[in-house]
Amino acid sequence: MGSRPMNRLLWSAPLLAGLAAIQVSCSGDDHYYRVGAPTYPATWVAVADLDGDGRVDIVDAVHY
Repeated sequence: MGSRPMNRLLWSAPLLAGLAAIQVSCSGDDHYYRVGAPTYPATWVAVADLDGDGRVDIVDAVHY
């Protein structure tokens, strides 16, 4: 899966705000997760706790 640089200001606020209410499914072993309904095209995100505060940070996002 190709990736591109992500603008954290554009992606992190709206996606993190709704993370508890959206469907997240794993995309194989590459640690990208589909956001929303299981349709295509879809938005996929890679997540990690970057600053150790116990909350998810979005580190990359792709749409295909």
